[in-house]
Amino acid sequence: MTEDVVRIVVPGAPKGWSRPADSPFGGRHRFTPKKQRTEQNLIGLLASRAMGNKPPFTGPIDLRVGAFFDVPKSWSKAKRAAALRGAAHKSKPDADNICKLLKDALNNVVWVDDAQVSDLSIRKRYSDTARLVIEIRAIQEEDNGATTAKAPSIWGP
Repeated sequence: MTEDVVRIVVPGAPKGWSRPADSPFGGRHRFTPKKQRTEQNLIGLLASRAMGNKPPFTGPIDLRVGAFFDVPKSWSKAKRAAALRGAAHKSKPDADNICKLLKDALNNVVWVDDAQVSDLSIRKRYSDTARLVIEIRAIQEEDNGATTAKAPSIWGP
């Protein structure tokens, strides 16, 4: 049995979910900021290409996310080298906000609903190339009710 894996690479610095903004016309109307909609549309487009003609997953999902950020230009060579050896990225966007944005963008494209994500892991690291790497696997349910999913290998720099 072959394992079904969907891999999506989104170029550029990873972005997080932002709070809906208040309408400029007052009242209680809220809207999603344009930059966020644009990022969600890009992720959805790349996911659609990665899925090809496959229908969205309907069972439990194992989601692994690698968020890779550029090293600030102001950092010294020594600090830059240390960061590129796998240092954790400790500033915004928050890991959970990155996941919120991409999980929403993948609804009805990769899976039916983001509630299907049963296993979730994200790493924020520095890299020479800013990007968001997303790997999705179906979690196989066995006859005894147990589930299995192999860990993807996206954790490189």
